[in-house]
Parts: sequence; C-alpha cells; structure tokens
Amino acid sequence: MKKETALRKYGISTGPTEDTRFVLLSTARSGTSAIISALRKHPLILGHGEIFHKDFKRQLNPQFVRAHRLEDIDVQADIFAYRILAYTDGEPVVGFKMWRGQNLKAYRKIAADEGIKKLVLERKNRLASYSSLKLAQMTNQWGKQGDIEAPAPILNEFDEDAFTEYAARIDQLFRHYASDCDGEVLFLEHRQIGEDALEKVLDFLNVEHDATDIFMRRQNTPKIIERFTVEVQSKVRRTLDKIGHSEWVQE
Repeated sequence: MKKETALRKYGISTGPTEDTRFVLLSTARSGTSAIISALRKHPLILGHGEIFHKDFKRQLNPQFVRAHRLEDIDVQADIFAYRILAYTDGEPVVGFKMWRGQNLKAYRKIAADEGIKKLVLERKNRLASYSSLKLAQMTNQWGKQGDIEAPAPILNEFDEDAFTEYAARIDQLFRHYASDCDGEVLFLEHRQIGEDALEKVLDFLNVEHDATDIFMRRQNTPKIIERFTVEVQSKVRRTLDKIGHSEWVQE
C-alpha cells in the first residue's frame, strides 16, 4: 500500500527500494550540524542545512545552488521545501533540517507527510543547549573556529526565569515532534553523536554504511556549570535543584 505523500506530485516515488526523503527536526545547539555534515559526505545522500534559515542560500547544498537561479525561487515555503526534496543529481536520498518554529505551515505539511522520514534529534540537557546558545549569541560564533585555541568564553549572568521558560518551551517543542510526525520516525539523543547515531541514521535511510564518521568538535566545556562565572554558579545549581535536574551541571 502506497504511503500518503505529496512527494509524487514532484515525481518522487518512495519506498523500501526506491528514493528516500527525510527531514531532521530539532532546535539550535543540539548537534544537527554534525549529523548533516556527516551525511553530506556519503555518496548516496544529498543533504542540506536549515532551508528556512535567514541566510538560507548558505545552507543549501552547492549542487542545488548550481542547478537553480535562487533569485527566481519566490514561492510558498512548503512548495520550496518540496522543490528541494525533488532535486537530486543522482543521489537516492535527499533531506534537510528545520525547526518547527521556522515555518509552521511547511512544518505541518512535512510532519503529516508519511512519505518523508523524520529524524528527531534532542539534546536532553537543557542547560547545555541554553548555555551554548547564550555563548554563541554573545560571541557570534556558531561553530568551532579553526584549530586556534582561544580562552573559552564564559557567562557572567544567569536569568532563572529566562532559563526555565526556555526549558519549558523546548520540552513543548519535542512533544510536538513526537505527536505531529506521521510515517517513519527515528528519535535520537545528542549523547549518541560520536557513538552509534550515524549507523542508526544510515540504517533508517536505507543506505549502506561507508567510512564516514561524525566528528563533532565542542566549542564549550562539557562541564556545563563551568560555562558560568563562579559568582553565578550557586544560582544555577539552585535552579537545577528546584526543577529536579541537578545532573545538568555536566554533559
């Protein structure tokens, strides 16, 4: 029985022995770049970054960019997403990453499409993703910058209300992912990156394993509490105790 999917409108036939289309759902500072970078190295996969990023042209795979006049692409977001999934230079597997809040209309259509496989990557340690986000915003560095070792940036403020609101919002986001997605879904945790995440993803996408590996270079210390100055660490610990996650001081 064929799956309910809008992919056939674009000439894409999906199934166990046919082409595969996927979307990686998550949120910022969760390890999605490591996953997509590894998948892009596989010869059978055409992978894109955040197609609804404000600087989306830099997120698209260069093969797609070379084949299209991007200035001519002025269509609805959901149509744009399907156009990206429809293009291939021979690779049987095509996909991209996005967050629910980047474009709700496109997200709802993709989440409900049984022909599109969903990868859901969650960083359970909310303090880790929150502090990583704050440090990236503070330094304007969203990835490891070369091999030069520089003093690690540090946060000298901690807003308890802002953090607890953030944690609740991310909790709700992943509840949406769990309930909204139809079809095949693979749930992964950030801690699996560098362990068995890539093998699970390749199996899920029905492609053979190759020598590709996920190499993730941390920007910040895994001792999450040390991302904050000594003066605010006690406040961070009290907040974690209050919400029942004292273990989040470490990742």
